Amino acid sequence: MNSIEGEVATPQSDARGIVARAFSSARPLTGRVAQHSVSRNPDEWMSQAARDLILDGVPANTDRTYRSRWKIYVQWCGGTKRQHLPATEETVVEFIESLWRRPGRYGRPTAPATVRLFLDVISVAHRNAPRPERDQSGRIIRGYVSPTKSETVRRAFRGYAKRWAAAGHRPDKAHAFSMAEVEAMVATCDVRSPTGLLHALVLSLTYDAGFRRSEATAINWPDVELRVADENTVVGREDHVIVHVPMSKTDQAGEGDEVVLYAHPEEAAVTCPVRLMLSWRAMLRTREIPLQGPVLRTVLSPGSPPKDGTPRKGKITGDRLPDEALERILQLAAARSGVDEAREGERPRHIAPHGLRAGAVTAAAEDETVSPASIFEHFRFSKKSPVALGYMRHGRRKSQNPMRRAWVRRQTATVVEAPSPQTRAPGAEMVGDRRRELAVRGC
Repeated sequence: MNSIEGEVATPQSDARGIVARAFSSARPLTGRVAQHSVSRNPDEWMSQAARDLILDGVPANTDRTYRSRWKIYVQWCGGTKRQHLPATEETVVEFIESLWRRPGRYGRPTAPATVRLFLDVISVAHRNAPRPERDQSGRIIRGYVSPTKSETVRRAFRGYAKRWAAAGHRPDKAHAFSMAEVEAMVATCDVRSPTGLLHALVLSLTYDAGFRRSEATAINWPDVELRVADENTVVGREDHVIVHVPMSKTDQAGEGDEVVLYAHPEEAAVTCPVRLMLSWRAMLRTREIPLQGPVLRTVLSPGSPPKDGTPRKGKITGDRLPDEALERILQLAAARSGVDEAREGERPRHIAPHGLRAGAVTAAAEDETVSPASIFEHFRFSKKSPVALGYMRHGRRKSQNPMRRAWVRRQTATVVEAPSPQTRAPGAEMVGDRRRELAVRGC
């Protein structure tokens, strides 16, 4: 089988080939295509190195998420004897309905946001899938009309979302950590040990800079510029660290950006990223570890912490801290500090690294003197990002709540302009008596 024939989509097609490679203009490949396969048309042939270059242009998290969703969809189509590509409107609507019976988090039906993600994956696959027929010049024809764009599927999705909300479900968002909660979590880290110091640095750095997981773990020592008056400790509020972010979710071209983190005041020294970065660097130097490669590294700490209170031993490796480790570090700190415990009447808290970023934006937005533009710049949001605007609205619900301000003004005006009993309008006493009567009757 040559490479062109191998590209016809089948239920057994590799999800990575159908979806992840669909982000480029190059035709997608299946996992069955041999590396040495030769196309009939040399103008359509690509080397394995060129194919890998295309894959490198796909964000790892997007690739992972799309592959898992596509696999679920293809397996469902196979189990129901339906064609997954190209799919009909009826197939997609039936698939949406089946997701109601697919348990999500806490045993609830699949959330509408996840259903929308499934529809996005199906749409991307249809737009980029190669068709078995060719054009007049013999080249492969790419793309099918996506059934997800039809009004039938759109109505089905709206109906699903309405049913989900009517059942009393709410979107499951990561808990946005407050500054007090971050301080409580960092305080539980034993910074005398490599593991504790690493955990404290991860929490503080991720919160203050609003790093995404991939951004935090990608930092190398050449990307860090410490500007302090004293190499050993923080002596002034002007001490800061500049972290170069080589690439982010909103900077796929790799133009790079910088985040400036200033030292915290003495009252909040426990969460200061500058102090923790200095301590981490000093620990690496003490152990004669070169300041090269990744900043956040894996620490091997076998066994349980000593019961006599001595620092836990650990070996700092040269391996980069994986993205998944950030969630584990956060969950451990939240459990130790009790932050993961929901209040009475609340749903269980969803503890995830994204909650550090969400909480930082919310905390910054609570200060009326901080402009939205500075928040967008510091946290590296795209312009007019609806996610950022949502966090900012949550942060300013109190400081800029219109009705709260209106009632405060009303109270102030009542105190200043309240008429004396002698100057009250006729019948005012009767109105007051009527109000008290209604209050007694519960009206």
